Parts: sequence; structure tokens; C-alpha cells
Amino acid sequence: MSHLSSLPKNILLNIIGFLPQQDVINLARTNFDFYEICMVKLYRRIIIRLEPVLQPSSRDIRGINYIDAKQTVVYGLKKVLNREDQLKIINARIQVLILSLKINSGLLDYIEELTIYGRLDAATGSSVAELVSLLQGRSLKKLLITDYKLRRSIGSSLKVETYKSFESVTIDKVSDLNHIHELPHVKEIVVALKDQGNQPFDPNQLSQPELIASQLARIQTLIITEDNRFHQEFVKLLKYLYEKYGLRLKLHTFCFNYYHGKADIPVYSNFLTQTQIVDWTLVRNIEVRMGCDNVACNQECLGMLQLSLPALKKVSLVQHSEGEIDTHKYNEIWEVKVFSFLEELVDSGLKLISIRHKPAPDGVFFDGMEGNYLQRLQLYTDMLPKILQNSRTTLLLPNLLKSLACYEQPMNTLLWNGCKCSHCELYLSKLDDFLMTHRYYRFKNHAFKDLVSSTLISSIAEALTKRHCAHDLMPDFDMLRYPFNDTRWDFHSNNFSIPFKCSVDKNYKEHEFDEDVEVFYDASDVFEACPFSSNLFRPVARAISHYVNDIVRTIISLSRGDAEDVEIGTSKDLNDGGAPNSFGILLLNGFYYHLDREANGTNYFSNIYDA
Repeated sequence: MSHLSSLPKNILLNIIGFLPQQDVINLARTNFDFYEICMVKLYRRIIIRLEPVLQPSSRDIRGINYIDAKQTVVYGLKKVLNREDQLKIINARIQVLILSLKINSGLLDYIEELTIYGRLDAATGSSVAELVSLLQGRSLKKLLITDYKLRRSIGSSLKVETYKSFESVTIDKVSDLNHIHELPHVKEIVVALKDQGNQPFDPNQLSQPELIASQLARIQTLIITEDNRFHQEFVKLLKYLYEKYGLRLKLHTFCFNYYHGKADIPVYSNFLTQTQIVDWTLVRNIEVRMGCDNVACNQECLGMLQLSLPALKKVSLVQHSEGEIDTHKYNEIWEVKVFSFLEELVDSGLKLISIRHKPAPDGVFFDGMEGNYLQRLQLYTDMLPKILQNSRTTLLLPNLLKSLACYEQPMNTLLWNGCKCSHCELYLSKLDDFLMTHRYYRFKNHAFKDLVSSTLISSIAEALTKRHCAHDLMPDFDMLRYPFNDTRWDFHSNNFSIPFKCSVDKNYKEHEFDEDVEVFYDASDVFEACPFSSNLFRPVARAISHYVNDIVRTIISLSRGDAEDVEIGTSKDLNDGGAPNSFGILLLNGFYYHLDREANGTNYFSNIYDA
């Protein structure tokens, strides 16, 4: 019988690649033979962030996803602490990492990718800068820093000639392109242009435009910022190089905006899609931020997007708008256009599809009636599976729940007439109590308003979206490259107003339901009497997942429990779970599902983190 240690090194490295971070550390401690191989895996891709890794549930072991094995994460404590304490822990751990690299400098050559995700404080930022400086002249291929201030402070001290191994570079101003030729291995350019400010593109900013054009023609990945103003300036640069020097991009991965602004002419024209600057036949991964704010056009321009993408494997479609999308009608038109676009791509053999929305921040649609909700839900449970019926696809819907939460009546059903299991009976009743004892400040009315179910579920869904590592500079189709964040919501902070206000008694016992006459800004960061805190978030998330489970059952035609409600002889399909399943993995607003078939051919799903 052969032992694990007797296997060839390359096979061992592949096996260890499936182990999560702590298991790799434990294996490295067993003997010296495993130590070096484990160190290669442990140091190859490192991400530094605030949140710990979300651990899979032990209730259903089918469909292990191995996401937590893809990166080594330097994070704070799993115990819920305030941000300041977490940053102190991260800083201490970075210092330990730096010390280990100084003691054993050979480990520096193992680090190929370093990602700094999120905003850090000054002390932790200094430690990161020290870590990056150690990697000069080593094997680092990619350095991605999502926070602009930290990226700027570290970038100012970087000497390009000492990072010859770079295969990816972030551009914060047009003049940065003048140094691209000094990095011979660059394959990826991430365009942020945060240093560009209000300065428009000027050809004089390019010292050697012909050389820059030749360098751009060799890159494989181009990620342009989602910010319309900076995106437009970079497109001007590409247009100049295309017209003057015949630039032709031979990209494998491309992320760009397809946006029709308010002030633009009704008939939309897009330089990137309507010229020969991009060889679309080579593109394998694409992210299109599609949107239209032109009233006269009414999103008709989205139907004009036609691309020949025979090699396409991954596509990410993002709802893009500079305004607030607070109507069902806008969303439905956008989704119909998007699904029509997808229908033209299915023949290329898509492996991954991501669709991200831009929901109303406060979770309120003016036309959020139940009929509209059912109409939209049918697009994802019926129309999309039919479009992809002949493929086996990973489907990412990063914030669909937050978008569906904008329909108040279905959210009322979720809270008060939803799942009746013992877990949901307990925690949905707690959410009911929360709803009755909290208010939110609505700036449009200049008053505190009673919290409604759609606003509450929308806030929970927003917190769940933070399980994904998502950023303007990180394509959505790469979302599964990073271990999920174990995020917790404190049940009061939100992204659309001041913190929710706690009431002494239930709202209906107050003299007035809403404070339309007199306003008191008494919401604070400290809620001494409120029993709702971040400790409740995981069990509440599990209760919400039971609602999402019903959506998943419909997608894979597994609603056998409703068979008795179907009149015998009038339905061709009793949804017994035997229908073709188009998806292998489904990510729906922070909930990760593995979809497959039982031995008898019946569809099944596993909720990996919230079973």
C-alpha cells in the first residue's frame, strides 16, 4: 500500500490544492517532506481582508465547493469584534507574516498573487507597504489593492524596474501607460484612473503612443472601471490609438460599459462594439455593464448589442445606471433585453453566467405589486433555465434577493406566512419584533418612517451580498476565486440612511406612526437597550435561505410537495425533479447551492453554508 508521501511532487501539489487553509498548515507540520509542498500552496495566492472565511455547514456534506482552498486569507478573528480590534489583529498577523518571510526568504519566491481587499487603517496600511516592499525583485505576478488611498500610497514608493515579474498592473492615470514597456510580462491591465481627476484625455500625456499601442495589442485582459467618466476618458485614449496607430486588441478577458447617458443622443453609438478595435472572436470572458438613462431611448439601445463571441465561456452582465432604479418596469425591460442577449450566446458553450442588479437602496419599488414580483420571478425560474437547457452552467445572481425584496407583499408573506419549521418560527418572529420596534429615516420625506418588510429584507440581503469579494476592479465572473466572507450585520447600520432608530415600545402603540411633523436625529452608533446584534445574523440568514430554497426548487423543477395541489390530468409536468437541470452551481445573493442528480435521476440541491 503506497503512502501519500510516496506520490510524485506534482501529484501531491494537485491533491493539496483541494485542502482548505488550516488543513494545509496542519499537513505542513507533520513532516519535512510535506512542508515545502504545503508552503508552495499556502503562499502562492494571499488575500488580506477584514472578514474571516465563511465555513460550510455540516448538515449537508454533498457538493463540497473547495472555494476556501483557492486563497490563503489573512483576516481578523471569527469572534464578532469592532472594526478597530479586528484591524489590530490583522496588523499583528501581517507582522508575523513579514517576520516569517524575513527568516525564510525563500518563501518570498512562492508568492505570485497578493490581494488587499477593502479599507484598512494607517497602521495596517504601513504593514502592507512593508510586505509589498519585501517582494521587490521576486516572483510576484499580481498585486491588486482595491482601496485607492492605500494603492496610491504604496504605488508612490514602487520602483517599476524592481517588479519585472508583474503580469498585472493597475492604471490610476493615463501617464502610467508610459511605463508599461518596462514590464515585459504584463498580460493584464486594470484601468481605475482614480488619479486622473477632472483632467480630460490629452494625447500629449502619452510619451510614446506608438510603443504604447504595440504593448496594448499584446495584453490578454483589460478591465476598465465602471465609473462612466473615467471609462469614457480611457475609451477616448483607445479611440486615438485605434485611429492614429491602428490599435487592435486581442483580448481573452474584457470588462467594459455599454451605457447610454441622459444627455446622449437617442440613437446610441458605442465605439468599442461598433468598430474593429476588439477582435471579439478571441474573447473568452466578458463583463458588460449595461444600462440606459436616456428617457427617449427607454433601454431600446440594449437590444442593439450584438457581438460575435464564438470562444466565450464566462459572461457577466451588470445593471448599470447613474440614477436610482426604484421601479419594477425598468428592471423587467432590462432583464428581457439581457436574456435576449444571452440567448444569442448559448451556442458558444457558456460555463458561467453572472447577472447583477442595481436594486433600490431602501428596498422600495413604486410599482412593487405581487403580480409584478411573480412576473420577474418567472424570468429566473422558467425562462432562464429554458434558454440554457442544453448546457451545464454555473449561475451567479449576486444580489437577486435584494432586488426581489423591493416587492413588499411577497416580503410580508416571507415574514408572516413563510416557512413553518422550528428554526423559522423562532427567528422570523424575532424579525417581526424587530420590524415593530424600529424605524428608518427617509430623506425624501425628512422624517422617520415605520420600517416595512421590504426595507428590512433588503438590508439583510445587502449584508449577505458582502459574503462575496466584489469590487469595481474585480469582475463578477471571478467571484468564486475568493473564499466567502463571514460577514455579520448589526441590524442597524445601512447603506441608504442613518442607522435604524430603536423605539421604546412597538410602533403601533406610539401616538403617530410616522414623524412627519417633527424630526429627531437621535439615532446613534450605540444601542444599549436593543437585543438585536450581529450575533443573530447567521441564524437569521439561515431562515431567509429557506425562502431562497423554494426559488431553487422551482428552478430545478423539484416542487414535489405541491403535487397534490395539481388537478390530475390537467398538468403535463408534476415537477417531480426529473426535468433537465441547466446548472451545476447556483450562487444566489450570498447563498451557495450545489445542484446535481440523485442515483435515481431526481434533481437535488445542497445549501452549502446555510443548510
